[in-house]
Amino acid sequence: MLKGVSGLLAAPMDLLLSKAPVGMLRRPRSVCSSKLVSAAELLECIQEGRGHESLRPAYSMPTFGWLISQAGKAKGRHQGLRTMIVLGPDGERRGWFVYYANPGRPAYVLQIGAHRRLQFGEALLALFQDAWEQGSAAVKGQAIPQFLTTLTEQHCLFRSE
Repeated sequence: MLKGVSGLLAAPMDLLLSKAPVGMLRRPRSVCSSKLVSAAELLECIQEGRGHESLRPAYSMPTFGWLISQAGKAKGRHQGLRTMIVLGPDGERRGWFVYYANPGRPAYVLQIGAHRRLQFGEALLALFQDAWEQGSAAVKGQAIPQFLTTLTEQHCLFRSE
């Protein structure tokens, strides 16, 4: 009985909380746009932006396409794989993210990246905005140590599972 009542109250409470003056409860708004792309477009974007890391995977299109197709077939609690690139107001690629959008449940991030270190916050905010638009209740994923400051500035919470 409580399950049915809580379901009826959840949507109105979400709406009310999204109008609250507290930043972490408001709808995320990014100056960048995100675009759903194919595996080939995503790989091109990742390869453009990965020049500054000393250790990085070297994908070929067949293996990357297979990897994305396997992620798309995930069963169980993950569904709705979204492969996205982040475009700045000028149309320039700024970053990418890959995640499972789970309406009414937490989204789960597989990967997020930016072409330049200072663009990570833009990619993160674009991810939050897309997850919100897809109806996800929260966003979960592994923390990236070099971006802990950016993550905390966006009101991310950390816990071990």
